[in-house]
Order: sequence, then C-alpha cells, then structure tokens
Amino acid sequence: MDISDLHKLPLARIKVRGLVKCGDEYIFIQRCRYGRHKKYLVFPGGRVKKSDRPRNDKTNLLTTFKTALERELYEELAATGVEIGELLGISKHYKHDREVLFHVDISSFDWKARTGKEFSNPNKGTFEIVKVKSLTKETLGKKGYHLKPKEWRKMMYTLDV
Repeated sequence: MDISDLHKLPLARIKVRGLVKCGDEYIFIQRCRYGRHKKYLVFPGGRVKKSDRPRNDKTNLLTTFKTALERELYEELAATGVEIGELLGISKHYKHDREVLFHVDISSFDWKARTGKEFSNPNKGTFEIVKVKSLTKETLGKKGYHLKPKEWRKMMYTLDV
C-alpha cells in the first residue's frame, strides 16, 4: 500500500507510530490491557485527528501524519527535539484501521511529564517505558516483548537505522 491510498480512509482510522531513537537507544511502550496478563510492545504514537491537518488541506497527508506523530510523541513521551524521518511502512488492514510507521530521532524525553489521557485511566491498562540498544530478534523477541503489529516485527530485524 502506498501513502496516497490512505486518502480513501477517514483520518480517525489511521494511526501514526514512530520507531523512536533517543541517543543510542530505541524507545518502546510496553502495554498490558486491563484485565489481561500478557504484555506486549508498541511503537509510540496514536490516532490522527482532524486538527492535525494543516488548514483543512486534505491533499497533504504526509504533513498531517508528521504533525500528528509529533503531537503524539509529546503526549506519550514528553519528547523534545523531534525529527521525523523516512516512512518505514504501512500496516495491513486491521479492523478497518491502518498504521503508518516513521523513523524518528528525539533528543530527550521525560516519561513522568507525559500528558496523554490514557495514562491516567486505569481501564486502559498499564504502560511502561522500554529502552533497547538493538533491534535484534534476541532483544525484541524476548519473552514479554511481543512487538505489535506482528508484520513490523520482522522488518525491525532487518533495519539498519
């Protein structure tokens, strides 16, 4: 799928995610849904909002996605010095949603200063920060580090970023 094909979807059906690198570490969020015991890793990010679109310009999706990702990284990591790089992938169809993954470099983050509403809602489950030095199968395939979505897991092992 190409980024231009995403014009057909409502913005609320698209999530933006970042393969976030801070210094020599990659940053992930380990989740555990409320009432469950199995933990999994996700890339920081979230849903695109209409307010992320520059002046209601429906033609510039890439700018909209980057604006949304920058907002999400601030909410989830209180990230500073955000530099959004290349588009790494677009997920397959999942419950009518798509996820768009970008490579992101940040200069710093403050897990305690995050502002996302989901962190104060116990019904959303738990959130923990995970830092890894490499994107190897030994690191990300480790018990408890089930990276989602699955289709991006194999891609991580081949990246040299």
